[in-house]
Amino acid sequence: MLKSLTIHHRQLVQFFCYLLVCSLVFSLFLLSVSMISLAVLGVFRLEIITGQVKLGWYEQPWQKVKTIFQHPSFAVFLLFFLVALLRFYPVGDATYLLERLRIKVPFVVLPLAFLLLPRFRLPDVQRLLYFMLLFFSLVSTGIVLNYINHYEPLTELIKKGHHIPTPGNHIRYSLLVAWTIMGGIYLLTEGYYYRYRGERWLIGGLIFFLFVFLHLLSVKSGLLVLYICLAGGIVQYGWQRRAFLAGALGLGLLVCLPLIAYQTIPTFKNKVTYFLYDMFMYQQGQGAHYSDSGRLASLHAGWHIATDHRLWGVGTANIRDAVRHFFVAEYPNYPEVFMPQNQFLFTWAATGIFGLLLTVFAFLFPIFYRQNYRHWLFLNFQLAIFAIIMIEHALENAVGIAHYLFFSLLFLSLLNGPEEQPRSSSS
Repeated sequence: MLKSLTIHHRQLVQFFCYLLVCSLVFSLFLLSVSMISLAVLGVFRLEIITGQVKLGWYEQPWQKVKTIFQHPSFAVFLLFFLVALLRFYPVGDATYLLERLRIKVPFVVLPLAFLLLPRFRLPDVQRLLYFMLLFFSLVSTGIVLNYINHYEPLTELIKKGHHIPTPGNHIRYSLLVAWTIMGGIYLLTEGYYYRYRGERWLIGGLIFFLFVFLHLLSVKSGLLVLYICLAGGIVQYGWQRRAFLAGALGLGLLVCLPLIAYQTIPTFKNKVTYFLYDMFMYQQGQGAHYSDSGRLASLHAGWHIATDHRLWGVGTANIRDAVRHFFVAEYPNYPEVFMPQNQFLFTWAATGIFGLLLTVFAFLFPIFYRQNYRHWLFLNFQLAIFAIIMIEHALENAVGIAHYLFFSLLFLSLLNGPEEQPRSSSS
């Protein structure tokens, strides 16, 4: 059996892409493994043909690495790392500084890896989106079954601000499901199917299931991103097709959907009720034990620090201590210190106005480079990420960075990637 085994290099690359998607939910360790493996496969060509391992490499791969500045949509991601690095002084908390730099290393490694990897083609991207639709539908089915089996105790916990159990972080999971729904809609509009035309009914059914599931899960961040992306998609469709009436009707329907969900899905109604109560308690100065109150307090802290250190910020190494001191002074009853839950505000407070401007430039440049915004799913993904980083500092944790970088670079490889170069090989 092993003698007949054949695995081509592209198949290995796709395998680790699929593994990376799964690890975003289940394992930080496998997330690191998948990113490192993609980087290695960018330098070495590994194939198994009729049971024999063949190893090859790009001719002069380091010469190709040097060409990254000829591909500015890839090179611009280096700025995210450089902003944190250049504003390292003064070093108040060296441990936190090293943690920030370690977490942001993928901003250097992954762009180089995707520059070296074989250019991704449209079928590669479509198959990955299809895999995500199947994967998240399967995992979400397990979540629903667990909720049904523990309906009464979980419902009571939801009323108190808790969430339906999910693998990994429930907020991150909801964001990934929202993005998967948009990927599924893209497949549906493109008429994609892997083998049989009837699969389009399956794709439509899975989109509907995940849409209902996300309302059952009722995580505010995921729902916000979903509706922003749906609204963005409707506007894009209406503008490109000049179907303004259809676009207006679509937006009207979109407004009605949360109202329908509020009346028909108990978990969604409970979440909305709890959120309003949370906001009321914050306004009364009694939000110490409520998560959304903590988020608002973090924005207050970030704004105070940023406006007090407008030009240079407090430094990458010192932002955590600065936020802690603010909470001690202004919110002494809060048991948990939240870092500023907005990526731009976090960056401004830590690195100053120059760091903020470089970060905004690095985020926007790939969208406008060579009119990449014309690809509606790429633009929609960037819209999703923009919504995410406006409500949390998503580019300060490993999963958030991997989510942003992987899908951005995947599309940039499709749209702006270099042509494949010949390889030398040995066995």
